[in-house]
Amino acid sequence: MEKEKLLDCVAPCSLLCYACPSFIDGPVSECARRLHNYWDGFCEFKSKYLSEKECRAWHSEFKAFDDTLIYLECLLQ
Repeated sequence: MEKEKLLDCVAPCSLLCYACPSFIDGPVSECARRLHNYWDGFCEFKSKYLSEKECRAWHSEFKAFDDTLIYLECLLQ
């Protein structure tokens, strides 16, 4: 990227806007969206191969991870 274009992307916070998680359709939200789509249905698949106790523990951790992905992909939309 050219220097002038890079300087146009620098926000008052001194970060590059296109790399910020708040940037609509930026790399963070795009990766979160794609990863969230890959996980679709995985929880049900995983629960068939774990004990009930393992499933509850795994599901609570996965839920927090998935909620974070949803937050990042929809942050400003």
